[in-house]
Amino acid sequence: MQIPSIGRQAIVRIAGVVGVLSLVLGALQYWVELERVDTAAVILAKRAANDFVEQHLSSGPVDLGAPKLVATVRKELLRHFPIVEFYDADRRKRIEVIAEGREWVADALSGLQHGFPEDSSPLYRRIDVNGSTFILVLIPLPMGVFEGIYEVDAKTNAEIRHSLIRAVLSIVLSVILTGVLLFPLLMSLNQEVIHKSKAILNGNIELMEVLGSAIAKRDSGTSAHNYRVAIYAVELARALKLPDDQMRALIAGAFLHDVGKIGIPDSILLKPGNLDSNEFEVMKTHVEVGGHILQKSSWLATAREVVLNHHEKFNGSGYPQGLAGAAIPLSARIFAVVDMFDALTSRRPYKEAVSLQQSLEMLGRDSGDHFDPVLVDAFTRIAPDLYRRLSALTDAEVEDLLRDTIAGHFGLG
Repeated sequence: MQIPSIGRQAIVRIAGVVGVLSLVLGALQYWVELERVDTAAVILAKRAANDFVEQHLSSGPVDLGAPKLVATVRKELLRHFPIVEFYDADRRKRIEVIAEGREWVADALSGLQHGFPEDSSPLYRRIDVNGSTFILVLIPLPMGVFEGIYEVDAKTNAEIRHSLIRAVLSIVLSVILTGVLLFPLLMSLNQEVIHKSKAILNGNIELMEVLGSAIAKRDSGTSAHNYRVAIYAVELARALKLPDDQMRALIAGAFLHDVGKIGIPDSILLKPGNLDSNEFEVMKTHVEVGGHILQKSSWLATAREVVLNHHEKFNGSGYPQGLAGAAIPLSARIFAVVDMFDALTSRRPYKEAVSLQQSLEMLGRDSGDHFDPVLVDAFTRIAPDLYRRLSALTDAEVEDLLRDTIAGHFGLG
C-alpha cells in the first residue's frame, strides 16, 4: 500500500473529465441544434413553396408548360428559389427556371440525385454548397410535382449558425464552469481521503513495527537490529534499483522476518547454549509459523517472501524448502546478506561484535554458498560508508532514520 502524491493527478483527471464531458455534451448539443436548424430552414422553404402552390396551382388544372406560369415563377419565386422545376404526372420535366446570376447553383447541383414523393407527402432535403444553405423541396401536385431549390438568405443563415454556435458554447462553458466550481470541493474531499488513507497506512506501519519489535525484544532484548537491518536492506535494494513495490515488501519483511518465533517455546528460543538436533528442528518451524501468521493480513502478507525464505541458502542447503539460486526470492536473498552482516557487526550477550573488515571477509567466504555472490559484491561496495554512518547514531536516531526512509517509500513524506 502506498499513498501517491495526487494533487497534480487530480487536476489532470478532473480536467480530462471536464474536457470529455464538454466534447460529448457539446457534440450532442451541436447535433440537436443542427436538427433544429434544418427544421427552421425547412419551415421557411415549406412556407414559401406552399404559398405559391396554394395561390397559383390549387384552383384547377394548370398547363405546366404555359409561359404564364413561367412568368409567375420568375416574378414570385426566384427571390428565394434560384431554381424551380415542374414535372408532369409522368415525371417528365416541363419547366426549369433558373434565376439570373444563379447559374452556379445549377452547376453545383447538376449531379444531385433524388427521387419523387411516393404519396401526397412533400419531401425536403438540406444541401450545403459553397457556404450557402439550400433546401430541396418536392411537393406533389394534382398534375405533377413541384421542385424548388430554396436558398436560406445569408442573414438568416448567419443568425441560425450563430445561434448554433452560442448553444454549443453555452453547454461547453457550463460544463467547464461547473468543473471549476466543483474543483475545490473535489480537492477537499480528495485531501480528506488522502488524510484518512495516510492514517490507515500509519496504523499498518506502526502495527508492523510493534509486532516486529515485540518479537525482537523477546528474542534478543532489543529492536535495534530490526531498524538497522531494514536500513541496510533498503540501501542495498536502492543500489540494485529495485522498484518501490518490492522496496516496501522488503522493509516489511525486514521488520517481521522472525515473527514466527512467537510460536517457539521459551525453553528453546531463550536457551543460552547451542540447540540440540530436536530443538533446532523446532526452531526451524518459525519461518512457516511466521508465514501462517502474516497470510491473515493482506497488508502484512507482503513480508511473507522474506519471512518464509530468509533461511534459504544460495547453494540449496537452507530451509524450509531447500531453494537454490534465483529460485529464492530476491528480497529474501537481499535480507540474508544484510541480516548476517548486522548480526556479525553487533554485540550480543553471547558474543562480541566482529569488525567491519572481518564481517565483509566472512560474507565473502560464504558468497556463492550461503549468499548470492552478486548481492555480496554490491553490498561490499556500500557497506563501509553505511556502517560508519549507522555506528555514529544512537538507537533512537537509527529508528528516526528508518521512519524517514519508510515515509519516502510508502508515500508519507
